[in-house]
Amino acid sequence: MTRFYVDECPSNRTTCEVCKEKISRGEIRILHDEYMGKNLYYHLMCYTPKRKRFLKEKYFKILLSPGIKPLFLSWMNEWNSFYLPENIHSNVPSNISRAINTPASKIKRIYLEVFKFFSISEIINCLSLVCKDFYSTIWEPELWRCLYTRDFETPSIIPEDWKNAYLQEYITHCFHCKKKPEDFKKYECQLLKRVFCTSCLKNEKYKLLSESQVKNKYNVSLKNISKYIGNFPNDKVVIYNFLVVRAINKYRKQNKENILNKLIKTLGQTHQIVSIIDNINTNEMDINLVGILAPNYDCDIVKESYRAIFRIIRTGKREVKFSDLLSMIRKDFK
Repeated sequence: MTRFYVDECPSNRTTCEVCKEKISRGEIRILHDEYMGKNLYYHLMCYTPKRKRFLKEKYFKILLSPGIKPLFLSWMNEWNSFYLPENIHSNVPSNISRAINTPASKIKRIYLEVFKFFSISEIINCLSLVCKDFYSTIWEPELWRCLYTRDFETPSIIPEDWKNAYLQEYITHCFHCKKKPEDFKKYECQLLKRVFCTSCLKNEKYKLLSESQVKNKYNVSLKNISKYIGNFPNDKVVIYNFLVVRAINKYRKQNKENILNKLIKTLGQTHQIVSIIDNINTNEMDINLVGILAPNYDCDIVKESYRAIFRIIRTGKREVKFSDLLSMIRKDFK
């Protein structure tokens, strides 16, 4: 590839070859001496490489000050996000070439390109548990470099450890809006060990609830959902509302799965009540009635057995024996 020059325009006399507008003094410009005796100039945002391929810094002679160079690197990273790096040239020692072009290396390259589209929580909490190859991929510096430039501003100084740099930057951003708050608008939560914007902290999701408030609001004991909360300390007297909601959804999903298995084992897969219960959305089982959360029944189904099972899934409380519940089902669905 031809070596291009990237510098800060020293005057207002050069014109962009694409938009035909003057390039302002101090603005980043691309210089290309494609024709003998004539230099071609481009605005950074107007310039499009002729060959659609992965770009490297060595293709450019960069004459930019440290303060403005990250803008060019950000542009180059955005361009590179659509392409894979090229294979090593033939003059590289054959053993290195073979190592890079092995099926395992190509598969890892594919993993890296796909992982860039996942959130940080999905990568750490989900993908790392799938298999050994996925786990090893999340330690690749190239992945964390891509994640850093995707989620944050390009750093002026290239870090030695991209993963550590990402995590250090991540914990300084708001837990809710993911933006970096100013110091006077920042709240450091000791309960979650994370930072909040003062405005985000007012969100209903982050309201602190006591054990009795959880019981009164959701009709669920905190002890029943404690195993779904994660690493939350058991000795804490308050808990965030969003943690309770997330745990309750998991608790209800497990309740639904348990009772469905019993119904299928007793009544069979094709029974009407099995289909009805299977269609219950455990994330939408509450309806707010003047500040009180009530069961959000399907209005089209008035069978008492359905409502009894709905309440069991919602609260985990066994209002009737399973044998009595079967009698109600047989009566409702003759």
